[in-house]
Amino acid sequence: MRRLGRSLGAGTAVTLLRGGLPCGAGTCRTDGIPVESQRDWAAPPAGADRGPCPGTAACGDFLKRAPAVAKKRSFRTDRPQLGSQAYSALKKLLVSGALPAGRFLSERQLAAQLGMSKTPVHSALERLRAEGFLDISPQQGIVVRQLTIDEILDLYELREAIEPFVVKKLAGRLSPEQVRMLKETLDGQEETVGAADVEGAARLDSEFHLSLCKFLGNRKIEQVMAQLCERVCRKIARVFADDRSRMAASVREHRQIAGALTNGQGDRAAALVIEHLDRGRRSTLAPRRR
Repeated sequence: MRRLGRSLGAGTAVTLLRGGLPCGAGTCRTDGIPVESQRDWAAPPAGADRGPCPGTAACGDFLKRAPAVAKKRSFRTDRPQLGSQAYSALKKLLVSGALPAGRFLSERQLAAQLGMSKTPVHSALERLRAEGFLDISPQQGIVVRQLTIDEILDLYELREAIEPFVVKKLAGRLSPEQVRMLKETLDGQEETVGAADVEGAARLDSEFHLSLCKFLGNRKIEQVMAQLCERVCRKIARVFADDRSRMAASVREHRQIAGALTNGQGDRAAALVIEHLDRGRRSTLAPRRR
């Protein structure tokens, strides 16, 4: 900025920062877009006066370089989007179990797999580490975390605190559309049992529970439940893979909960949810699945 002030004058530098360029005929407007540096001037938006400017060479240089600056800015705004895309793709692989617990990951290989540079992948991995999906250390590198017994117990305790409250509030208040959506989810679960689709069954199991929270309309409860379901989905898939009878039992229990809800039996629905979660916790903590 100092160099800019020396070459064009202090008044010129101030004018640039306020959104204008000086010339012999006055100021070429840029509608208040700030100039970031002498070599990165902002391009005027559509409808702004682009000239011709009869004055200083600075205006002409500004107009010549506007397309390149716009391209650079577009690249900058794409970076967060790439990071979000990498995060979503990697989280899906982790939740589904495609990247199982204990797997060592390579940042370079993941970047190649996702077709992007290492920078957004690195950002996504750090975010997933903060959420408890990964361990990252200079010694071991990047490892998919295994939930501890204490963490599993904590997650189920949270669900037992939240879900009975949700079904009590919902009992007798479901709309015809919500009843239809629940039936569709349950029918989908039945199909996954027949097809022995473990991943699909685990996904729809979580979807059933999360749908109830969405129907309640409490955004905070919905957000917490989404995080809880994401954390235990891999474990549920492993339970279903080891014990196919648990897949079928889970659907039956869901149908009982849905029936109590539609009949307005809040206390019964809450009791059924607690029993269902207790069976799920015991299945998850079975010695062969730890």
